[in-house]
Parts: sequence; C-alpha cells; structure tokens
Amino acid sequence: TSCSWYDTEDKTIYDRTVLVYMAADNNLSYSTSNFAQQDLNEMIEAAGDIPGNSRLIVYIDDTKLPRILSIEQQKGRRPIAKVVNEYTEEHNSGDAETLHSFVEWTTNNYPAESYGLVLWSHGDAWMPAKAPAQKVVCLDSNSGNSWMEIADIAEVLSDGPKMEFILFDACFMQSIEVAYELRHAAKHIVASPAEIPAPGAPYSRIVKAMFAQSNSAHNITEEYY
Repeated sequence: TSCSWYDTEDKTIYDRTVLVYMAADNNLSYSTSNFAQQDLNEMIEAAGDIPGNSRLIVYIDDTKLPRILSIEQQKGRRPIAKVVNEYTEEHNSGDAETLHSFVEWTTNNYPAESYGLVLWSHGDAWMPAKAPAQKVVCLDSNSGNSWMEIADIAEVLSDGPKMEFILFDACFMQSIEVAYELRHAAKHIVASPAEIPAPGAPYSRIVKAMFAQSNSAHNITEEYY
C-alpha cells in the first residue's frame, strides 16, 4: 500500500544558495558604527532581488551568540532575517572548522544546483601578519585574535561543491597566491588587492548580481565598483 521511497521530507533543490560567512567578532561590530549590522540591513533591503527558488543564508558571529539567518521576502510585509539555527555557545569564527560546519549545514539544508560564498571580515591575504608569514582572513578577536589560513579554507571547501564564486568582503584578498590556493574551491574569486572601506560591499546593489544565472562574478564586480 506504499512505496519504500515515499518520504514526506522536503526535497527542494534550489537554483542557487549563497552563503555569507560574517566573522564579525571584532571591531567591525564592536564600534558604534556596527558595520556588520549595516551590511546585514542592506541584505534585508535587497531581499526582493533574491529569486523565488534561491536562498541567501548568513552565518554571523558578532557581539551576540553565533546564529544562522535566512534573508527572506515576506508577501505583503517587510523582508526579514529569519533565524534558522541558533547556537548556545561562542564559536571561533577564525577557525576553518567553523566555516566547514556552516557550509556543511547549509548545503544539507538548502541544497542547490550552484553555490556562492561570501567571506566577510578583516583580511591580510599574503601579508606577514606575524612570523612566520600568514595567509589569513576572518579575524575573531574574542578567540585570542584567531585568523583563518587560506590553505585551511581550501581544505574544508574541498569536501563540498565547487563554488560559482567566492567574494572576499575583506582587505587585500585579491592576489595570485590566494587565487591559486583556492583554484579547486571556486570558479571565480572576487576581491580587492588593497584595502576596502569599513562599510564593505554595497549589498543593496550586489545581492541581485550574486544570483545571476550567468556572469555572476562579473556582475558583482561591476556593481561593487
């Protein structure tokens, strides 16, 4: 009277899921300007640009406990950042394993035909932050000024799907060394070889570009510029 394959679990496969990893447990959220919240507000403002069969999922570690948000448009109401996963303890967002857990959780819960990744924080790329020279991004000041190594990012992303793009919303991340290290993790790297302004990317403009079916990296770059 039933089939062994019958399952009531939602098996939706989205066109694209974009993951935003906000390592903001540092002065980008400690200041009165709270740049993390500003950028989150811009993403909410642009929720109407997210196609119906796509998702924008944000991990944020700031002055509060870490949480995962889904940026959603509500019919007839203002868009929201809906909490879809809450944590009961602090994370070290400068640890690549934290990124790995977020990517794994999101790809399991919001599987898609393609993915994009935004790494939001401070960055030092190939600069010698301390001896020996570090290749780093994503600062967690609350965990002893912990940084994430580029090689570790490449390793944890090797377990998952190849990203359509990785956008580094952080300083100094566009270098040939970073691109080479992540050559198997993403088709395109979008970043700056120099400093970026503290307010970061103009998400009210680039959210639409992140979900473009073609030329996403080019469109993001044009809108950011």
